Amino acid sequence: MKLYLHEGHHHDHDHEHDHDHTHSSAEKEMKTLAALISHWVHHGEDHIDSYKEWADKAMANGREDVADELNEAISLLANANDAFKRASALMNEGK
Repeated sequence: MKLYLHEGHHHDHDHEHDHDHTHSSAEKEMKTLAALISHWVHHGEDHIDSYKEWADKAMANGREDVADELNEAISLLANANDAFKRASALMNEGK
């Protein structure tokens, strides 16, 4: 009986055969994805804060039309950021 060891687990096999174990690669990818999503959330929040500042400046300078468009973009980005937060929560549940 052969014992194949992989990061975090093993398999007992009664025979030898070629097969692909990608567990460690998949685990690395998921760790990377979790870190990226977290980064995207924080990065998105930073951008949203900056956009709000500039929307306020546009409004203060009589450019309500521009401020309205910026605020629409801010709303869309906030919705996207909420989706990233939900994805992050799902990633954390799967740990």
